Amino acid sequence: DIYGNFYTNLFSSSADVAIQTANNIDVITQEIIALHQTFLNNSWPEFLQDSLLNSISHLRGGVYFKDGRWRQYEAFDCDDVDSVHNDFQRQLPYSLFFPNLIKNQIYEWASLQSPDGMIQETLAPGCGTNVYPMDSGGGRVMADVTSVFIVEIYQMYEWTNDKAFLNEMWPYLQSAIKWQIDAASQYGLPAYITCTYDILNLQNYEIAAFNGAMHLMSMLGCLKLSSIMDDTTLFSACNSSFIIGQSTFETLWTGEYWAAFSGGEAVMA
Repeated sequence: DIYGNFYTNLFSSSADVAIQTANNIDVITQEIIALHQTFLNNSWPEFLQDSLLNSISHLRGGVYFKDGRWRQYEAFDCDDVDSVHNDFQRQLPYSLFFPNLIKNQIYEWASLQSPDGMIQETLAPGCGTNVYPMDSGGGRVMADVTSVFIVEIYQMYEWTNDKAFLNEMWPYLQSAIKWQIDAASQYGLPAYITCTYDILNLQNYEIAAFNGAMHLMSMLGCLKLSSIMDDTTLFSACNSSFIIGQSTFETLWTGEYWAAFSGGEAVMA
């Protein structure tokens, strides 16, 4: 399929883009520097400045289609499109400065939600497999996808106060939260399931610290969201899941460090 480029809505041709860029290169450069300085000229801790500035660099992998869709590839060496767990790693500066780009992606994640409430890993799988059509959905069952969907929407509401957007997302959130709770029902935390740290093969272990932390964070997000939406039934379900999950998570404490997963000696860094 031919999706077209968004710049064709603004310029007559790619040559026109190049000419306009060349003619305004000083202004463009100053605007980029000004954006960088927004992250650096403040009293924030250095680690936060560094994280925000480097997270926004992911813009380099973005594509802006003629119809207004904003999509991002996972990396130059992986053509998964908007894998939810990887989007979360660059979410904060986007929420602060480009919230509509995030909403653009969230709408599509919601539209591809599985009937059981699970959010699909990516808008278009790739990354070593066949390349699938844009916004076709797919991927793996993961611990940090549906949980991230819940947290990102809460984060978006916190930064934008966009209640209309939250109202639109609420039916999808209710289904996603139910799936997340069900995924943790047997052990208190999601078990035998992979995540963005797939090289560790965490699906081979009963529980993993990272997966557990993501679940607990999503339940805290649910408590905030269900309070905003005045859904006392969902609030109670998430509160129970959080309490049980927290107790399970504490079994990973060895007395000296948090184990990365149950049944092993790896440290959770």
